[in-house]
Amino acid sequence: LGQWLHIKRIEANLTQLDICRHLKIGERRVLAWERDALKPTATEWESLRNLLNFDSGIPQSDFQACANPALFQS
Repeated sequence: LGQWLHIKRIEANLTQLDICRHLKIGERRVLAWERDALKPTATEWESLRNLLNFDSGIPQSDFQACANPALFQS
């Protein structure tokens, strides 16, 4: 999921700092997502979907985790 989020961010021509400013979160959090050290919360995931403008294309191996809010933990 982390590499996929990184690619989507680059495709959107955004920096990690841009994501932080839009979501009002720390830069380390975005870095942790992109390194697969942390998954976005359900609220963060919705904000990312809107900011990066995606509804599909989530890697199949990560789709179930993204669809299950119980798996979003900080």
